[in-house]
Amino acid sequence: MVLLGLMGAGKSTVGRLVAQRLGVPFVDSDAQLEARTGRTAAQLQRDGGRAHLHELEQVELAEQAERTVVFAAAASVADTAEGRAVLERCRTVALDVPVGELLGRIRSAHRPLPEDDGELAELLAAQHRQRMGRYRRAAELVLDAAGRNPEELAGLIVAHLHAAGGVDHGR
Repeated sequence: MVLLGLMGAGKSTVGRLVAQRLGVPFVDSDAQLEARTGRTAAQLQRDGGRAHLHELEQVELAEQAERTVVFAAAASVADTAEGRAVLERCRTVALDVPVGELLGRIRSAHRPLPEDDGELAELLAAQHRQRMGRYRRAAELVLDAAGRNPEELAGLIVAHLHAAGGVDHGR
């Protein structure tokens, strides 16, 4: 199962809970990339550029889509036709969080973000406009995560997956 959402949407937190409840491994895109390369997403982007980072994230999506896991995907995976084709074969859930709520969640060293809060707000708003439509088209379930706690979201996802045939079956 692939969990989609913008950075800070709660994919890692919710994904861990879902994986735990389903008894399957949890894989986080950022952590997996760092384990494979020895560099954070911010370092990978700084050293090779945004396009290089996104290529690595696409490779990770394709690899994890073949496994029975809960995968917290990088926000960029739905940006390409190749990524969307992979997502169409997977159980996919998207978390939609308003930009204002995301702003308070995302400041951390491993994310490649603008220093200026106004610039960051503009970036998030643009990503929300661009990516949420793609997430909605790719996902079989889109959850409005505004103000919801991770336990509640995980419960909704697990219930959906059980009703839809489980985590390891494509659509």
